Amino acid sequence: MSYLELLEKNDNSILYKDEIVAVLIERNPVVKGQLTIIPVAPKKILEELSDEEITRLFITANKLSIVLFEKLKCQGTNFIIRNGVSAGQVEPQFSISLIPRFEKDGLSLEWKAGEGKDLDADGKLLSDALSSSKVELEKEEPVGKEESNDYLVKSLKRVP
Repeated sequence: MSYLELLEKNDNSILYKDEIVAVLIERNPVVKGQLTIIPVAPKKILEELSDEEITRLFITANKLSIVLFEKLKCQGTNFIIRNGVSAGQVEPQFSISLIPRFEKDGLSLEWKAGEGKDLDADGKLLSDALSSSKVELEKEEPVGKEESNDYLVKSLKRVP
């Protein structure tokens, strides 16, 4: 059953739903506690989402990651986005898989890096595309030293 069908049926795998985002517990998880976050509106890929939808999806994913750390006592989380069929998307609905990670959970998400043969050419192509497009990327202020230290301390507190 597709994510959208689950939403229409108000299936018991739905943990949360509002007008923009829904959270489902994965029926066939790769590890216990795996969640899937989707937009309520049918959207196939990330590029179809509005800025508001993207913001809500990732804020929700971040808050859920905190819950997984606190309640399941996991040591890490992976956020997986399969954006399109070539990226492994199995149904035509954008989703974020949130996977809690545990020491020795047996899940491997490693891949072998290729050689950067065309790095300069690829970099120039993408740089030219960004500078000539109408896309404006906002520049964020660098994280201050105090905030960085707070983050590290909080991360260490998560380790059992």
